[in-house]
Amino acid sequence: MIQTFVKFALFKSKLQLFIHLNLFNLIAFIHFIANFLTLKFHICFVSVNILEIFTIFIKTKKFLILNCKIFKLTIFIFFIFSF
Repeated sequence: MIQTFVKFALFKSKLQLFIHLNLFNLIAFIHFIANFLTLKFHICFVSVNILEIFTIFIKTKKFLILNCKIFKLTIFIFFIFSF
């Protein structure tokens, strides 16, 4: 009877540890993905702001067209890596 109780207690503690570690790993993984997406969003946001500043200061058509293409490419790359 005591051996059965000890075996059950050990099994229960191992199971709780296993569940706890898996939950911890899952939370850490979700946190990593969220940080990665946030970092990509910030990088994209900063690059878009830089491009907007260039658009304000550079008024010629050639640079404006090039700037629009870079802006669209930045947004396109951001959406590709978001999914």
